[in-house]
Amino acid sequence: MPWFRLLGLVLSLTLALHFLLKAQQSPNPFFSSFILLNHTLPPRSSDENEQGLLPEVWKQKDDRGRQCLSRFQYQSYRRHPSSPSRPSDSLIQRLREYEELHARCAGEADKSPPSPSDPPCQFVVAVGYMGLGNKMISLVATFIYALLTNRVLLIAAAENMDRLFCEPFPQSSWLLPKSKMDLLYSLNDSFRFGSVVKAFGSGECNTSGVKYPGTVLVRITHEYDRDDTKFFCEEQQDVIRSQVPWVFVRSNVFYVPSLYYVPSFKSEMERLFPGEDAIFHHATRYLLHPSNSVWKRTTRFYDSYLAHAETLVGIQMRAPPGFEGVRKNYAREVLQCAVENRVLPNVTQEEPEILGETSEINHKNITLEDQSQALTSKKSSNSSSSSGRSIAVLVTSLNQAHLEALRATYLNAATEGGIRVSIHQPSHEEHQKTGETHHDEKALMEIFLLSLADTLITSPLSTFGYAAQGLAHLRPWLMWIQPNPEHPVCTRVFASDPCFLNFEPYSCDCNRTREETTLENLIRHCEEDEPNRRWVKIDSRKERNASD
Repeated sequence: MPWFRLLGLVLSLTLALHFLLKAQQSPNPFFSSFILLNHTLPPRSSDENEQGLLPEVWKQKDDRGRQCLSRFQYQSYRRHPSSPSRPSDSLIQRLREYEELHARCAGEADKSPPSPSDPPCQFVVAVGYMGLGNKMISLVATFIYALLTNRVLLIAAAENMDRLFCEPFPQSSWLLPKSKMDLLYSLNDSFRFGSVVKAFGSGECNTSGVKYPGTVLVRITHEYDRDDTKFFCEEQQDVIRSQVPWVFVRSNVFYVPSLYYVPSFKSEMERLFPGEDAIFHHATRYLLHPSNSVWKRTTRFYDSYLAHAETLVGIQMRAPPGFEGVRKNYAREVLQCAVENRVLPNVTQEEPEILGETSEINHKNITLEDQSQALTSKKSSNSSSSSGRSIAVLVTSLNQAHLEALRATYLNAATEGGIRVSIHQPSHEEHQKTGETHHDEKALMEIFLLSLADTLITSPLSTFGYAAQGLAHLRPWLMWIQPNPEHPVCTRVFASDPCFLNFEPYSCDCNRTREETTLENLIRHCEEDEPNRRWVKIDSRKERNASD
């Protein structure tokens, strides 16, 4: 090669390296966009099988592994790849045993009667309803029930759950066979467990000589009654174990606290999940992995808008049902919560530099991404006073107005300390459309994006927020149901597990000391709790701090 060509090549490489290094330090949005588009993933976690939760077979990068990318990529997107709570050895062993059970029995679900086996195959079918958050938390609760009772978990291939999530078990399917769907649709109130207990006259404790049907429907919802709670009696569980091979659980709540009222379940729960509030966290990390279509949508959004920020804040905004009218300034309240608790920086009284007043933002034909780029440009331009810190705010809400109110705040004033704030919202559907595939895929994407945040602010009574905080194992700042001048605008929750909405107390005495006395320090009212309500969750910390 002639010397002048070699010299030119060296000079070109030197200039390219110079501009690349300047781009990484430059506030220029062109360079920021360049680096963002070429963002590389953080180092892959060394524990790709989720701290032993997942079976070794999923670590194989074969065709089966590529059918569910999220199963071994999710950890690499977590900003803190290692979970703060490790699963117990007992739980890991139990999961391996369960996988063998599922492989042995799942194929028997399509047979009537099933092939003889020892022990015989028994099944529990999760029948979720209402929103995606409801379905996720109730499905996890039913999976835990399956672990406690040696039943095979199946789900009905309805309302997109089979399309949203990967198959969780390595050797067999979790889908209810089509031949059993007619059985599901035929389950009327006479099959409801509370009705069965009444019809067979067994009462709460007298179960000697009773004969239950081979299929029952258990209703554990926000509207269930005390007859349904008899499902959580030890004596009734004994009958179910011996006589009922098919249990269908229709639920929209995280009913795990009630499982502790069954003495045999309580001891097993303490063995599998000793002294921690990560029940939902561990079970979900094992069970629920987004399908490739959902995961690719999730990673595209994260890489494009969130990955560059030093800190990621997730804000889930939804007024509780019946309280929409009193939350007209919800965005202002959320911002107050974020600033008072140092989640987001306050703004100064500095005059706006771009886009004029808020009214101009609302009336000009400016897209959300235009506003976001303008915001990034404005905060980056004042490099002499900037601290160099950047915060990306992920807003999930059906309503776009919340996003616009938050974004206008940071567009129209500088931040204290010069911290750069960008605000992003993946979707704004305006109305919940559960059951529509496209809508549900967006919802699941947003739940998993929220779970990647460093800090969360969530809305009360929202199972959508519960799913995200439990998956992340974060204790979010929770907005109150309605404004109250007597307490702060938000509070920190004491545990990451979902709240059990409309919990019904234990209803079995059966001539022994009532279990409530041993559980009064374990089951605690949720932060959202109001008079005449029973919203509870497990608090298994050995020492409680009153200031939590």
